[in-house]
Amino acid sequence: AEVLKHAIIGAPALWQQLASGFTLTGNTADVWLDILQQSAAVKVQVVTDDPHEKGIRMLLNYGHTIGHAVESYYLDSAMPLTHGEAIAIGMLCESYLQPTTKGVSFAFIQTAMDRFFTRRDIPPVSIPLLWRLLQHDKKNAAGAVRMAVPGDAPLTMQLVELTEEDLARSVGFYNMLRG
Repeated sequence: AEVLKHAIIGAPALWQQLASGFTLTGNTADVWLDILQQSAAVKVQVVTDDPHEKGIRMLLNYGHTIGHAVESYYLDSAMPLTHGEAIAIGMLCESYLQPTTKGVSFAFIQTAMDRFFTRRDIPPVSIPLLWRLLQHDKKNAAGAVRMAVPGDAPLTMQLVELTEEDLARSVGFYNMLRG
């Protein structure tokens, strides 16, 4: 999920590589090394540009606003989610609310997520608890729940305020994708 996130937020060539049929098996060590180096380069660039988390570094939390809440919700369940699964869900939900990312359509994000992650329904009755969990996100300001989503160009972002209704819509949409 982190590699996909880095590709979406700042590595168009990596995104094309992952979106064009890449699979998790059958790759050489050189292919994996190249993918991990491209991914790490995005994180290094963002942290170098914003070492004190005053701006663009919030973009490294793309997918984490909703993802952390979902991860916490499932933490004590019989089948907890991995961090990657939760962040993948978060990226799908957050992308639904902000459907274009640098010209990469939501459909491409959905296709990549389908290839790499198993879907799990998020019960609609969980929305109030998820909303309470979102109240503790570090990007929040003045009581508003905010999420950092990719802007129109690599390594740019938008801060979007999230409402409980937005959360419910995005989770509802995510649940329909299993179809």
